[in-house]
Amino acid sequence: MERDTALTVVRVLAVLEWVGAAFGFVMAALFLIGGPLLASTIVTEEPSLATLGGGMLGAVFIALGVLLLALSVVGLLTGIGLWRLRNWGRILALIVSWLSAVWSAFALVGSAVGADAPDVFWNLVGVALAGVWIWLLQFQADVVALFQPVPVVVKRAAKKKR
Repeated sequence: MERDTALTVVRVLAVLEWVGAAFGFVMAALFLIGGPLLASTIVTEEPSLATLGGGMLGAVFIALGVLLLALSVVGLLTGIGLWRLRNWGRILALIVSWLSAVWSAFALVGSAVGADAPDVFWNLVGVALAGVWIWLLQFQADVVALFQPVPVVVKRAAKKKR
């Protein structure tokens, strides 16, 4: 893979991180703002859930909103790090990708045992996408080279050529 192609791949991954973070921010806002309202509506409409209480269900929705907000911030930071070709961005993306691969693999086993075909499909997609990110950011030499610091000598030589 050439340097220009590797740079394009990294830029696409950064944009995908931002798209995922934007979706996460929207979902977090929906859970944080609408969660308690939805919880009280669910408890009112479904008497069997009245034992949980609207407050408890609302707290669950708020906790999910906070989790989504935190994951969205991580996605935003990862995208920034990848776009700016910072090695910490690559490492953060790798950590998230490895965790996602493990999570999706466990979920795949669970959904395969339950024989739920749509869940099996989406968990396979999750494992495959995480695997592609890991392969690109960890095992493609040209992509990894983009994140290595440029020696000071090379920077000075480039300035003198101008």
